[in-house]
Amino acid sequence: MVYLEGIERMVSIWKLLKKTRDMVAVSERSTMSDIFGDMSDLSVFNTLTAGPGYSVPVHRELSGLKGKFPVLDAFFSGLEFTVFYARLEENGRVLKFEVPRRLGTGEIGEYLEGLRASSAEGYPHILRRVKEDVRITATEMDIIAGMVLEGLI
Repeated sequence: MVYLEGIERMVSIWKLLKKTRDMVAVSERSTMSDIFGDMSDLSVFNTLTAGPGYSVPVHRELSGLKGKFPVLDAFFSGLEFTVFYARLEENGRVLKFEVPRRLGTGEIGEYLEGLRASSAEGYPHILRRVKEDVRITATEMDIIAGMVLEGLI
């Protein structure tokens, strides 16, 4: 079931990326080490920087991954992502950005200017809303756990 759900997600991503590559994924948590090797990039930037700005972009091609994608391998293997880290304001959070195409520094600046305009305390307003919408409370977790346990009994 999990495998089929993964394939369904891949097909959905494929449909979306066929229409546009003008999108960005933003994360406030990441253990990736695209820049610093053995250490989490996000941790390093949080520790060593304070002011607004962004990192040197890293360009990743998916063709370098081992193995094949279970569906649409030619499409996914041909993708390239630009990954960079940014802080939108002094002492704000460091965020990880992933864009499904190659971006230059000028385009990165444009993305960040748009986000800065709709940010509060260095955090984009739309992300704050999404985070609140998907947050599961302890009470909701208890209800879900009860439903799962009822299904097992």
